[in-house]
Amino acid sequence: MAALSACQCSICGSKFSHSSSLSRHLKNSHNKENSKIGTNFCTETNCDKKFINMDGLIEHLVETHNQSINVITKSFPSLHNFMQWKEELEIKSSSSFVLHSSPKQRVDCTCYYYYSNRSGQYNSKGKGKRNLKIQGTSKIGSHCTAYIRVQKFLSGEVSAEICNHHTHPIELGHLKRFDSVQQMIAAKLSDGVIISAILDSVRDNIEKIDRTALLCRQDIHNVMHQYNIAVLRDQDNDGSNPILLFKQQSYEQPSDIDDMAKNEFLIRIQTLFQRDMLLQFGPKAICMDSTNSTNAYDFFLITILVLDDLGEGVPIAWIISNREDAATIRQVLIKMKENVVTFIQVFL
Repeated sequence: MAALSACQCSICGSKFSHSSSLSRHLKNSHNKENSKIGTNFCTETNCDKKFINMDGLIEHLVETHNQSINVITKSFPSLHNFMQWKEELEIKSSSSFVLHSSPKQRVDCTCYYYYSNRSGQYNSKGKGKRNLKIQGTSKIGSHCTAYIRVQKFLSGEVSAEICNHHTHPIELGHLKRFDSVQQMIAAKLSDGVIISAILDSVRDNIEKIDRTALLCRQDIHNVMHQYNIAVLRDQDNDGSNPILLFKQQSYEQPSDIDDMAKNEFLIRIQTLFQRDMLLQFGPKAICMDSTNSTNAYDFFLITILVLDDLGEGVPIAWIISNREDAATIRQVLIKMKENVVTFIQVFL
């Protein structure tokens, strides 16, 4: 039997000049999809079928690969109610749906098409000078079958067709921030709440591990940029600056440091993690250790430590100075007490 041409119907043998004409013939005459063209690839092993639209791919997965894919329809009194339900679905299923394109205006309704944020190919918009982030791209290289098709009618009512079947593993790191969380962060930033307080507030109210549990400082900075919120305050105010005391050599002492000559040097360093360790383990005991003559500058390195649950020392601050007398250490400890109010049982 002679091989079929690229544009010949495999059912009735009709020939066409273009693949689009063949696809139209298959759909109208045989109620079939052309599995040789399209961008919706079947992700099953040893299957190279592809389809023009998602309906054809879903039908193929159900009929050929015996997958259980449910498509349901729901109605909502308004678009606002739908958006609330959509976020609840995303939280419950650890998924994220984004708009495929701008809303389409029809005669009696406006259509919205949401699809999985993992669908599609990764296309770099840069010049290749930066490496891809460690967790990799969120795109899976094909189309996920999950979608939501929405119709908003002139009356304001909304009808939604939902398929929540995902063809990729659920990875929290690739999910978007929920709109309600973004709006909450934006409101707190506008009210002048510092970044560390926002992070503490969000993490204290986490009931399950989801995208919100992974909230970090970069997420908050992204919200600031998205909502055009200018936070005009010194970095010291939110505790993110690790330099808590500094006296530069050959300069007069600043107002927050006493009894240091012009040629003397002092710096005290404490990161946010170290501050958290002090809050957690500081009330039990605080230790101090000093070393000197370890470099050409003959500075002292004083390490302040706490003991964790296993009795291991955890550094919670460093002091570098050309002095290690009581007056210098006292200033550092007073500054530490101002930033962290805690009762210490043992000091070694």
